[in-house]
Amino acid sequence: SNTMKYLLFAISISLSLPLSAQTLTWSAEYPVTGGNSFSNVRPRIALTTGNTPIIMWGDDVNSNVYTAKWTGSGFTAPLKIHSDSIDVFTSNWAGPEFEASGDTVFIGLKVLPEADNGVYSVRSTDGGLTFDDTVRIENIGDSLARFPTVTIANGGNPVFAYMKFDSNWMDAHYTVAQSIDGGD
Repeated sequence: SNTMKYLLFAISISLSLPLSAQTLTWSAEYPVTGGNSFSNVRPRIALTTGNTPIIMWGDDVNSNVYTAKWTGSGFTAPLKIHSDSIDVFTSNWAGPEFEASGDTVFIGLKVLPEADNGVYSVRSTDGGLTFDDTVRIENIGDSLARFPTVTIANGGNPVFAYMKFDSNWMDAHYTVAQSIDGGD
């Protein structure tokens, strides 16, 4: 039929037209850690006030977690977000997660040794320049917890999810805990 011929002609013409690709323009690259001295595994990024990036990553050699914040011309020196008395589980396949809203940043982390410690929150209220002490976010008795993640609800309260296990690392299921006082 004429309609079918017209349709085939229209399709063949549209497929033969040159495709115009959108040109992407990227900024210059800016180093965050200045080398491999921080192990640099599992990087994450969040945006604070004014769309200012903050980067978080793990050091799986020393069980540390660091952040660095954009200054406008580069990144701040790496800042360890927990005390020296705490070792944090971090690896290339799992580790701390974080979220920012305005100048508030929450990080969920698993303290080592895994069978003896729970999941914790670390909070910054100045956009990631400093961090408060760790706060335990679960109270699950003889169960085990790992793999925390976080989001921030309207009003600024953090909501954490983590995986809960029985004492043999079996019967895994996700659990959610929400702060009603801004993470205090």
